[in-house]
Amino acid sequence: MKIPFKGKNTILRLVTEDDAASIIEMRNNPSINRFLSSNKPLSLEDQKAWLNRNLDKNDQYYFMILNKLEVPIGTISIYNIKNGSGEFGRYVCTQAIQAVESERMILQVAFDQLGLQYLYCRTAESNEAVWRQHLRFGFRDCGNEYDAQLNFDLHVQGITKEAYSTFDYYKIDQLISRFAI
Repeated sequence: MKIPFKGKNTILRLVTEDDAASIIEMRNNPSINRFLSSNKPLSLEDQKAWLNRNLDKNDQYYFMILNKLEVPIGTISIYNIKNGSGEFGRYVCTQAIQAVESERMILQVAFDQLGLQYLYCRTAESNEAVWRQHLRFGFRDCGNEYDAQLNFDLHVQGITKEAYSTFDYYKIDQLISRFAI
C-alpha cells in the first residue's frame, strides 16, 4: 500500500507521535469532543501514551488528514480489522471539503487497498451531520447501540464491498473536483 494517499484537496498519512499536539488541539475542542468516544479533556502526555500503545497494532490504520499545504486538519482511521471487516472512526475534520474527500479516500483504502469486505462505523446519534454524510456514501443504517460509559446512543452504519463497488460516487467526486485547489 502506498502511503501517503493524495487526493485533489486532501492528503492522508499515517499518524506519528509527533502529531499528538495537533490531535489533542482538535479533540479538546468542545464543539468536536462532545461527539467523541472519549470526550474528556486530554493532555499531551495522555495522547502520546495512547499513540505509543496503539500505533504498532497491526489491526488498524490511523491517518492524519492534511490539506494540500500539509497542515493537519483532522484524523480518520480504520481499526478493529479482522475477518475481512473493520471499523471506520476516530474521524475528526475541521474543513468541509476535506471531510468529504477523506471519507471517500478511507473507503478506497478499506476496499481497494486493504481488500476488506465490510466497513462499519458507530457515530454519536446526536452527530446527525456525520451519520447523514455516511448515508450519502452508501452506508446503510444498522440500528443503534447505547454506550453506558459515554451515556449516549450510537448510530451504527455499515457498507459492504459489493455496495461500495456498485454505488455511484459521481456527484461526490464532482463536488471534490469542484473545490480542487
